[in-house]
Amino acid sequence: MKTLNKTSKTFFGLILGLTLIALSFLLVACNNKPKITSCEVKPGTMATTIIQNSTLDTSSLVVIFTYDDNSTKEVASKYLEIGTIDTSTSGQKNLSIKYDNETYYVVINVVPSISDTFMVASLKSQLITEFNSNRQEQINKQTEFYDLEQPLYVGDDNEFDFRIIASGTDIDGQPVTNLTQVRTNIKVEVKNQDNSYTTLTGTELENIASINTEKTTIDFTENAIGKTFKITVSATNPDPEYDLVDTSFVAEIQVIDGYNVYNAIQLSVFDNVNKTEVGNNTYQEGIWTDLKEQHNLTNVTTNAIILQNDIKITKNDVPQQLFWKTTDPNYSTILGLTDQQLEGSLIDDSSLGIYERSVSDGETFELIGNYFAIDASEFPKMVASRDASETADVTNVVNVGKGSGMTAHTCLLKTIPATDTPIAQNTNVNYKNIYFIGNAEIGNDVTNSGGLLMMKNKKINFNAYNTVTHNFYIGYYFELGDKDNPNDGEYVLNKIKSYNSYQTQLYSWGGDHIVIKNSEILGAGGPAIIADHCNFQFSGGTFTVEGNYTGLDIINTKLESKISGKEPWFEQYPGTSQIAANLLLLEAFFDGSAGLPALNKTIIADKITAGSVETGRLNAIVLLKRNGEGATDGRCFGYARFFDNEEDYNKYYSTENPVETTFGLDLDKNSSLIDNALQNKAHYIEASGNGVYINQGYRSTNQDSNINLSTKTFYDQGDYINLYTNMGMGIVIQMYDTVRK
Repeated sequence: MKTLNKTSKTFFGLILGLTLIALSFLLVACNNKPKITSCEVKPGTMATTIIQNSTLDTSSLVVIFTYDDNSTKEVASKYLEIGTIDTSTSGQKNLSIKYDNETYYVVINVVPSISDTFMVASLKSQLITEFNSNRQEQINKQTEFYDLEQPLYVGDDNEFDFRIIASGTDIDGQPVTNLTQVRTNIKVEVKNQDNSYTTLTGTELENIASINTEKTTIDFTENAIGKTFKITVSATNPDPEYDLVDTSFVAEIQVIDGYNVYNAIQLSVFDNVNKTEVGNNTYQEGIWTDLKEQHNLTNVTTNAIILQNDIKITKNDVPQQLFWKTTDPNYSTILGLTDQQLEGSLIDDSSLGIYERSVSDGETFELIGNYFAIDASEFPKMVASRDASETADVTNVVNVGKGSGMTAHTCLLKTIPATDTPIAQNTNVNYKNIYFIGNAEIGNDVTNSGGLLMMKNKKINFNAYNTVTHNFYIGYYFELGDKDNPNDGEYVLNKIKSYNSYQTQLYSWGGDHIVIKNSEILGAGGPAIIADHCNFQFSGGTFTVEGNYTGLDIINTKLESKISGKEPWFEQYPGTSQIAANLLLLEAFFDGSAGLPALNKTIIADKITAGSVETGRLNAIVLLKRNGEGATDGRCFGYARFFDNEEDYNKYYSTENPVETTFGLDLDKNSSLIDNALQNKAHYIEASGNGVYINQGYRSTNQDSNINLSTKTFYDQGDYINLYTNMGMGIVIQMYDTVRK
């Protein structure tokens, strides 16, 4: 056998050594290969927060692996072995990802609902924001409430929804706005008698309310009624880059027994009358039944409605039986009386209310606005009365071509007693903290004569507090009252504002006693207040049955309705325009044009120009008359008494220390002025200021006067004069200071 020589051995050894060295370098290189230290889901390729019971979509997954040398590598799902997770329960779940024979994990957050998927940067309550804004001072004072310190009332009959609005990022990291549902934490504290607060938890909280943190709602129990709570709401998933103040809010609320209303359909719970009279002793059954069934409101009963939103009422929000259809009786005949669109217009009927509430003896029904509005500005107007074809009376239809309007009767809200028997003690209807907007502002548009009346209340004691009213045909309408029953027909308006009514701001059809205090009532197509004496019997010049008439006590209230007699309301009723013209002639006794000394008073409130004709306007405050539309002839009863403050009012009615009122219009049975006016066919004026009465008259027929001007006190000191007309009416007109040269 051939052996290696020394040289060969040396060469072989060299080769072997080099090989070993190379292998050692290779082993070192293999041992220094970068190792994966972490992995993460590439943003946007797979959701890492998903909703419970949903399926995790990994089809587009890309995983970013990070190595120990800080290098990274992106690997698509097709090169990975991806495990599964259980989504039937919520919580953090580990999703396994196998790559290069090694298993790694990423965390998937399974949440109960979509409300939990957002990272919240801003969280507000629309309800609280609007509530606070509405009860602030306003630039337009006619939209500002008198009392800006009323609490936020919440009902216990259904859930209270804060109406949250949030923004932030979604599960893909994309910005989102106008979110109305995110997961929140809700803390409830009850106010103690010492004005401190105690946080409610456990059983104590369960006894007070049920909380839904997904919808951010609270359903209070009866145990919460009468209590005040501080509620703190915060986002469960706040964005850490934002302050806590951005993702939370606090509200103080007062819980009462009532139903929370957020839209016009829910307002239907106001209506509890199962049949509505439609004329000729026939009735229409359950006009609200279908709409209530569609919205699960059929079985809702409550004695208080609390607005938690502005309520916009349109034709689609109410029963369609309220509007004219071609199949209605006498439709064709009535259509021939008007040049307006009859089909689809609101039916006019004196017995009709859009929402009607029957109040039982001993009950109190409340409508609380929380400074929100009931807005009927877009609601269809009336064109014709249901019985328009039965009479030639032009006041039953609108015909623009003939310049004729109508007398509207249908109201938005109507409250009536459950029975015709005398009303029991403590039966009341209360409205407060509401802004009402109608569809019939004052002006020359005769179609507005078909606008809605805001409300009617029959017999039940009524209280309105801190309300604002705009643009109704009539604002407040009170019907009947029994002067012998203190529980029947006591109507009190306190701190109300009412503006721009097409006909009058307040109308009384035999309402017994109306008290208006600390209020402002401005702008109407006729006198600011009209009160009718009705249900009487008159024979031989005397009342055999006195019937129902109105007493008005007006305390610290600004009343104003500037009229010229050219307004559509006057044009509509024959005789009323002439009365306005005759009233304007009385200025002759102030300005010296009647041959008498000029005085420092005027009854001209201002002047307007129509075309080239300048016309003066009077401020007609109160008109007392017999029942009927427009000006009606004949003796009537009633009074209007004015007081500077409630102290004077209380003193006047004090049995121990009565005092005379500052000024009043008296049409009671002992009034000699109204009797003289009727007998002598003259306009009689009555002084104000110091209680002195001028028992002489101004004869409108020949414009002569036998007024005794030996004293001018009432002109110098007074604010009003009364006019007793030859038609038996009494009207109050404001006087103004004027500089005479």
